Amino acid sequence: MIKLVDDLESFKDTFPKNFWLKISNQYLKIPEKRNYKKIIEEVYKSLNNQNYYPSKPCYYIDKNKGNGVLRRIPVLELKDYLVYFYCLKKLESKLAMNRVPNTYGGWSLGGLIRQSEKEELKPLTGNLTLDWSNNSSIPTFSYNERAWVQYYGDFQKNLYAHLNEMLRKNGTKFLMVVKFDIEKFYDSIRLNLLEKNIRAICDTNHTPIVDLLIHFLKYWNRDINGYDSQQTGLPQDALADCSRILANFYLQTYDQQIYDYTNKNKSHFFRYSDDQIIITQNYQEAENSLHKASIELSKVGLNINKAKVSYFTLQELIDHFSFKEFKALSENKNNSKTLQEVAESYLNAGELTKKEPLLYKILDQDLSILRHDLRTRLLSDSYEKKFITIYSNSHTFFRIYKNLKGEEKVSFIKYLDGLCQENEFTGFHFELLNFYREIKKNTQKVEKRIKGLQEKWS
Repeated sequence: MIKLVDDLESFKDTFPKNFWLKISNQYLKIPEKRNYKKIIEEVYKSLNNQNYYPSKPCYYIDKNKGNGVLRRIPVLELKDYLVYFYCLKKLESKLAMNRVPNTYGGWSLGGLIRQSEKEELKPLTGNLTLDWSNNSSIPTFSYNERAWVQYYGDFQKNLYAHLNEMLRKNGTKFLMVVKFDIEKFYDSIRLNLLEKNIRAICDTNHTPIVDLLIHFLKYWNRDINGYDSQQTGLPQDALADCSRILANFYLQTYDQQIYDYTNKNKSHFFRYSDDQIIITQNYQEAENSLHKASIELSKVGLNINKAKVSYFTLQELIDHFSFKEFKALSENKNNSKTLQEVAESYLNAGELTKKEPLLYKILDQDLSILRHDLRTRLLSDSYEKKFITIYSNSHTFFRIYKNLKGEEKVSFIKYLDGLCQENEFTGFHFELLNFYREIKKNTQKVEKRIKGLQEKWS
């Protein structure tokens, strides 16, 4: 029988180096003393004595999702991160089972689902190179940011390889793609159904671990619920890898239904987290597939986000993701001819069709090899307030900074300092804080601003 906790040394060994590196990063500002040995011993004791109870979040990071719409990201206490991570580490061998082909997202802890994804990639992708190392969606707070880059890149490679193969086979034959995501995905996950599904794949030996996990999920959010238990929603916390695994697992039954339906209709289904793509024979079948997805999602308490539904031809989808440009830049990094062609393609696209991911990728190149006018226009776009404060993170700030010279760097820092005092969303300030620490710049003003905003919006 699997005990709730093993001996103390085995319990300590559950947490890998990257866990402690992220926890010890002052970026999170977890208000514990740095005596981790004492804290982990206290957690171990509380689990053995069965008196562990989740604390309220330490504080929140306010992120601007666009148009001033707020998402509050909770930062938990270290003891709660330890418990959440421990539960998922113990259960991941079960949660990794039954993965449906072409679905991605459960990559975070032990690589079990990752291995299944890797085997699936071999037949079509070969040596295809698509480097997503400077994508703004990289979760800065993840235990393993490098893993995210690799796994999302594999998803993109698989999708691009399938699209190319279909174009090769069908030529100009009309095919239609529907792209969509799930409305308020994490917030809508039903904990009773999640618990039921987890218990269904676990034997009774895992019961103590499942009990602990559900206990945490029901009572971590006491700022909102008081002592009442949470019924729906996973924590979208600052280190959200554990919730990603559970969210990915929650969709497995849905995945199987859609995979079977699309196979039957000679269509192709792809999913990364809640972002989904179905490649079909024609527009009617694309609508039918969306209809089927809506029905199956409703069975698990989820709905499609109607504002995020888009239809494409195969070529339009390839253009939408800038696959050819990513491939060219990945295979020919810092090649002046390639970079100029991609830069001109991006700049000539027009304001409504410019794509932020392509700009992130361009910023990962050495812009000094470009013509002066192209470099100036690209940097101008990267300075745009919305791009900096909503769509960028500390990785993006650093990519911009390394492409600047002398006085340009001074002016960029002054610009960021001004945005720091103007912006009301601490999500931007925490990214700025991380960037300033990376370039060894004094962070007192940013920390003071964060404190003031937390007091203002508490």
